[in-house]
Amino acid sequence: MPAIIEFPTIVQHAVEQFGSVFANAPERRHFAEYLTGLLVAEKKNVSGINAEFAQTTDQSCLNRWSTEVEWDATALNRQRLAWLQEDPQTR
Repeated sequence: MPAIIEFPTIVQHAVEQFGSVFANAPERRHFAEYLTGLLVAEKKNVSGINAEFAQTTDQSCLNRWSTEVEWDATALNRQRLAWLQEDPQTR
């Protein structure tokens, strides 16, 4: 039975940090779903991730986001590295 009703705090922080890489709110939501799924889903595929949520879009939306939406992976990685540099433990 699906149990996730909101994104974990760490995922919310990640969306705040990296949300500008994505063009709109639905893309940011799919990013949050994907991250959450990687953290908690038993099956780390689109179907398994989508099944973990109590309320979500059709799994084809997450699949389309992961395979067809163009976003700048280099920009995301650059922001990730900058975020890690802010903490002395991950510098």
